[in-house]
Amino acid sequence: MAQAESLSTLRRRRGVLDRRLATIRRELDEYEASGKANRIFLASCRSSFDELWRRILEVQEELDVLDEGEDARVDSLSQEHRELDMRFLGLFEQISATTPSTTKIGETCRKPEPTTVPEVRVPQFDGALENWTYFYDTFSSIVDRNEGLTNVQKFQHLRSSITGRAAQSIQSLELTEANYSIALDTLKDKFNCPLQICMRHWNLMRNYPEIKKETPEALEDLLETISVNLKALEHLKEPVTSNIAMIELIASKLPSSSLRKWQRTLPRQKVPSYQHLIDFLKTRANGTQFLSKEKELKGSTHKHHSQRTTIPHGRTLATTSRTVVCPTCNGPHEIRHCKIFKAKSATKRFQIVKKTSLCINCLGTGHSPTQCTSEARKSMPRTSHAQPRSRTPPQPPRPSPNRGKTDYPRLRQQGRSD
Repeated sequence: MAQAESLSTLRRRRGVLDRRLATIRRELDEYEASGKANRIFLASCRSSFDELWRRILEVQEELDVLDEGEDARVDSLSQEHRELDMRFLGLFEQISATTPSTTKIGETCRKPEPTTVPEVRVPQFDGALENWTYFYDTFSSIVDRNEGLTNVQKFQHLRSSITGRAAQSIQSLELTEANYSIALDTLKDKFNCPLQICMRHWNLMRNYPEIKKETPEALEDLLETISVNLKALEHLKEPVTSNIAMIELIASKLPSSSLRKWQRTLPRQKVPSYQHLIDFLKTRANGTQFLSKEKELKGSTHKHHSQRTTIPHGRTLATTSRTVVCPTCNGPHEIRHCKIFKAKSATKRFQIVKKTSLCINCLGTGHSPTQCTSEARKSMPRTSHAQPRSRTPPQPPRPSPNRGKTDYPRLRQQGRSD
């Protein structure tokens, strides 16, 4: 259940980052359409792209650990990064090769070969209303207004750029000159609905799940969702100006402890702006993240000084500074604390333990089961990790009175977390 929630949160974060990446593409389209050379703008845009791409890769790496089906996404990301990188390089080269005061970028774009399809990829559109505006603006700029393409070529490019129910809308039309305008008008009639698009962006904020526990990641994900959709509504000329509506919407996603802390900062006899709440959450996200790292640092320092010279068998942590790596997911934790390892069947766990030469009693290293003196041997349930030492294949564990209990005691919460 926890793994499913983590996957859902990571995919929402990736969706928010993808929409921010789409904004960068749109800014590049507008820059090229203006025909003016601006090195400062390009440098700023490139810097934003590099930072955004770093965050996309971080989220994707976490998804790869939890879901093996995400491997195909990595190839797609590499291609997407390569195309945008080449686009930036091309724009910088155009500035270097021309005089900004006398030459316009548009002049170099008006010499297409009669049969050449644009190299810049149009984003895929699957029928999601929140993506229509960006798709149509990009397609119109790159393909529809390109005088060097025939209608058949434009129609072919249109078909390759749509999927799902958007593709189903025009699948019955033959690939002809006359049908191109019919296909494009059909898509506009179906998806160019300003009211529905605005409602979709509002619903993405309204239907955002309530945060059960305040963490830096949860707050950042909420703030990104709010920011992206508010900017989209502003771009559609329907900005949200009601402080009461936005405060009520954002507050409904927060735990009561966070709301109480925010209320202590409010001025008396004055309605605060929703930006005041957003700024408060940004501060909380940054502060909580800093405190978490500081607590981890203090905890590791305390553990280092409190360790004895002789370490019992079965522990994978040592007084040296080497990093503990889980052999199942490569995470920075012992295998006994690995959620992915615990979720596997008893047979799979046994195979992993044997393959990595771990003690089947305590999951430690550096000794055999017969040499194991760890207390974990007495306290660890057999359904947890250990298997009988026999030559026959491991059998599923029998039901026991302890079935349903956690393998390890939960840590007690010390004090009240903010």
